[in-house]
Amino acid sequence: MTGVPTCALPIFFVDLGYGEEAITPLESGQRFRKVNAQLQVIGGEIDPERVAAAKPFEDEQTTFRLGGFNLPLQAGQQPTVVRAFNVLRQYDESEVLPAWQTITSSIAEDGLLIEGTSDPFGRIWTANLIRKRAGTLFYEGFLFSTNFRAGFSPELFQPYLTKNFIHQMQTGSPIDKFL
Repeated sequence: MTGVPTCALPIFFVDLGYGEEAITPLESGQRFRKVNAQLQVIGGEIDPERVAAAKPFEDEQTTFRLGGFNLPLQAGQQPTVVRAFNVLRQYDESEVLPAWQTITSSIAEDGLLIEGTSDPFGRIWTANLIRKRAGTLFYEGFLFSTNFRAGFSPELFQPYLTKNFIHQMQTGSPIDKFL
């Protein structure tokens, strides 16, 4: 493929908690490889049955492994980007920061954690952007995304706020005023 940049070292993308089907790591790999043909994709799941179901889709650049916040990496692997969607929703709010710290402890310097929540089809979602710099976490921002199929109103995002914001959604709160 001409025009596709190459890198001397392999770049890793981890899709943590990809769900029942391996759609997001496979689609992400396909799209990201248009920019970096050598991208390595690792799908991580805590459910052994989901990992087993994804194994037939493995190839030389895509693997599926059992693992959680301690990313399922092999020696020398440091992801540049970790995607973790609908993972922290089932945890207490007090567990968000420790989970971010555990996940990012394995990522490369200047690596990015995209931690979010979406509707079942990914049509409406929100995400925290957390960057690792000099071993410290920096909160870079909060993303809102929709495909507009349900129209548009800021209130559409409320059910899909990330764990660190969903319980802050009370009348008069900053997030309530924003939405």
